[in-house]
Amino acid sequence: MGKRCRLSTTNPADRCFNERLHKQINALRAKHGSKEVTLDLAIADKIQTALDAFKTSNPTGTTEELRTALKTAMAAQTSTSSCGENFFEYFENSEAFETLVMTSDITTETWYKGKQYYDFATGKIVYPPGDGDEADKAFIKKDALAFTQMMWKGSGSVGLGVYSKYVVAWFCPTGNAPAGSAQDFVDNVSDVCLVPENPAPGEKQYDRCYNQAAVTYHNNKRALHRDTGFLEVDEDIAKWIQDKMESFVDFDAAFTGVIADKGAFYNCGENVFQETSASSGGLRFTDAASEGWYAGNKYYDESTGRSTDPTNASKTAEAFKFTKMVWRKTTRVGFGVKGKWVVAWYCESQPASNSPAAEFVRNVGAKCVDSAKVNVCYNELANAAHNERRTKHEASPLVWEGAIAAALQQAMDAVPDA
Repeated sequence: MGKRCRLSTTNPADRCFNERLHKQINALRAKHGSKEVTLDLAIADKIQTALDAFKTSNPTGTTEELRTALKTAMAAQTSTSSCGENFFEYFENSEAFETLVMTSDITTETWYKGKQYYDFATGKIVYPPGDGDEADKAFIKKDALAFTQMMWKGSGSVGLGVYSKYVVAWFCPTGNAPAGSAQDFVDNVSDVCLVPENPAPGEKQYDRCYNQAAVTYHNNKRALHRDTGFLEVDEDIAKWIQDKMESFVDFDAAFTGVIADKGAFYNCGENVFQETSASSGGLRFTDAASEGWYAGNKYYDESTGRSTDPTNASKTAEAFKFTKMVWRKTTRVGFGVKGKWVVAWYCESQPASNSPAAEFVRNVGAKCVDSAKVNVCYNELANAAHNERRTKHEASPLVWEGAIAAALQQAMDAVPDA
C-alpha cells in the first residue's frame, strides 16, 4: 500500500496523499493551459478534520449526509467559505480503495473523464442525444463539473482529504462560476493545448494555448501602432518551430542550425527569448517573452528607422526585436516554447536590420498612444465613423478633442478591472 503520513492530531491531513494527488491535478491542468494550483495543507487539515468528525459522529452515514456535513463545516471557515469541492466515491470496500487511491491516479482520472461531457466552445454541458433520464443527466452534470472545477483557471490552491471510500478536493477560489455565465466557463476551461491531441505517426504538434496567448499579446501591441494589422497563428509554422525545439539539447548550438534550415519558411525571421529566473518552467503561462521583445521600443527611433544608439549593439538588437513584433508586412506567426526558451517565427518578416532605414520607417507604425495615454488612432477612427453616419443625417461633423479624451481615459484607467 502507498505511504501514508499525518503530522499530528492537530495537523491531520495526509501529506503524502495530498502531494501525490496535487501533482496529478497539476499535470492534467498543464494539458489545458491552466496554471498550477498550490498545495494548501491548511485547507487539507480543515477537510480532514471535518471528515474525521463525521466518521466519529456518524460512522454509518450516507454519502449525501457526508457531503452536507462537509459543506457545512467548510462554509463555517472564513478561509474556505468561497471555495468549491470535487467529490469522489469508490463503489467497493474501503480496504481495496485505500490501496488503490494511494497507488494510482483513479481519483483524478475519474474527474478528468468528465471532459467528454463538456463543450469547450460554448462552455456548456453536452448530454447524449435521446437520453431523457434525469438521473443520468445528474450524473453527467456532476462528472462534467468535476472536470471543469479541476481545470478552472481562476482557482489558485487546493487541499485534499480522504476517508473510507471517499476523496474530497477543495479548490480555492471556487470554480464553475456559481454566479457567472457560459462565457466564464469558456474563459476558464480551455481545450487540450498540445494539438493534435493524438498525432498520427510522424505528425507534428504545437502548443495551441501558448500560441493564442502570445498572438493576442502581439496584436494588442500592434493595435497601438498606426496602420498595423493583426497577426494570425499559422499552424504549420507553429508545428515546424515546435518540432525543431523539441530536438534541441544545446539550444545555442542547435538554433544556429534552425536558422540555416528554414525550409518552406525561408521568408521569415525570428525572435528568441530565454528566461533566466528560477521559474522558467512557467513560461507557458506568462507573456514574459512578448513583453521582453516589445520593451525594445524604447531603443527604437521612429523618425530615423534606427536604434536610438546605433553604436550600442545590445540596444540595437533589442530595438529590432520590437520592430519584428510590429512589422506591418508580417501577417503570419508561429510560436515554439520549451523549458526556458520561447521562439517566435514571423513570416513576411522584416529584412535584415542593416537594410535601408526608409524600409523601417514605412513598416513600423508610429505609436498611437500619446503622453496622456490617449489612443489617437482609435479616436481618429471612431470620430471618422461617427462623421460618416452624421453626414447621412445632415448633421455637422464632430471634431475630437484631446483634452476630453485624456480626461475620459484617466477616469477609465482608475476603474478596477472586473
